[in-house]
Amino acid sequence: GVVKVFKTSIEGKEQILSIVRPGESFNDVPIFDGGPNPVSAQAMGPVLLYGIKQTDIETVVKDHPQIALNIIKVLASRVRHLVSLVADLSFKHVVGRVAKIL
Repeated sequence: GVVKVFKTSIEGKEQILSIVRPGESFNDVPIFDGGPNPVSAQAMGPVLLYGIKQTDIETVVKDHPQIALNIIKVLASRVRHLVSLVADLSFKHVVGRVAKIL
């Protein structure tokens, strides 16, 4: 299924950060840094979720360098997406943001 990943402000305003599709991962930050969840996630319909323990992912990354490189590529792509989102929200008016989406 599809999962919405978002951040909510103190005032209750919701900013969607990504829409996660089947086969994609999300909530990667806490598993790597051990900190709290920086975002919220909401299923947009029926979903099937799999979880992995921090110790298990650390073992996999240590034992399989190619998997570690693939994870780095995915995380780098997400950073690019978030930088683009910040730029759009900071520098473009609503009309420009809508035009980019279309």
